[in-house]
Amino acid sequence: MSLTVSSSRLSLKYELQAGALGEVRMGRSVDNLSLERWRALDALMGLEKLGCYLKVAHTFEALTAYKTRRYKANAEGQDFELLLQSPKFYDTQRQRGGGGAVDFVMHIGRLDFKGATALLRRLAV
Repeated sequence: MSLTVSSSRLSLKYELQAGALGEVRMGRSVDNLSLERWRALDALMGLEKLGCYLKVAHTFEALTAYKTRRYKANAEGQDFELLLQSPKFYDTQRQRGGGGAVDFVMHIGRLDFKGATALLRRLAV
């Protein structure tokens, strides 16, 4: 599987093979400031930084969490139906969720923690 992230200034490709996830080298540990910033990052901004195709479901009405929005997203040919509320996300098809950019990148890109933080650094998030 490969994950290609494109933005106006960056094109980045990770080749993910069986057993290769543990081989991502960061060169340094994650500092607390970056980790806190990534935890607070809006999930919608994370989707945009990853270069995912997005379409908002205008007919969706949240019953309890009124700021929640539903989006259809496509990343590397994979379709996602996501409920987003600030840093929190929930994938309705895979019944998984989380909060913050690290969890989000790990979920969308099927990366481990080290791979997700390395990608966030390269994207200058």
